[in-house]
Amino acid sequence: MPQGRVWQTVRSGGEARSDPFQLLVAEHELLRAQLRRAQTGAHRADVQRLADAARTHMHRESRALHPMCERLFGGPDGAVAVMREDHDAMQAELRSLEHAATDGDSGDIMPRLEAFANHLEEHLAREERVLFPLMAALLSGSDAARLADRLRVDARKR
Repeated sequence: MPQGRVWQTVRSGGEARSDPFQLLVAEHELLRAQLRRAQTGAHRADVQRLADAARTHMHRESRALHPMCERLFGGPDGAVAVMREDHDAMQAELRSLEHAATDGDSGDIMPRLEAFANHLEEHLAREERVLFPLMAALLSGSDAARLADRLRVDARKR
């Protein structure tokens, strides 16, 4: 199922509403699957697919999720600053990983891939266990629907 089509509707107060966090968790699972494929083969194409998927996801979070976090948690220097720092560090790790894959130095690929995998998993876990539940508790139904819509619109643009 394409990323842009992965979302779940939940019932709230008798009305169907979109749950943006289910969409994001589903995307996380797709990233984890892509990571496992890259770890199994560590081929240039697998690494590139992982990098593309991770960048697309981070871009979507930056455009849709982070502005909502800023509003809820005190602006750009609040909790979202940690997420942005993670994204910046993971972008650098992806560039390093792609460089190793392009140069064909297979001895360099696996350590870089493992470093990225550890960082990615820590980041996804922090979102799933802390950020998403907290945001879900604080968002109004209309804000949650707006966030889900923004994620869907952004997915269609990619």
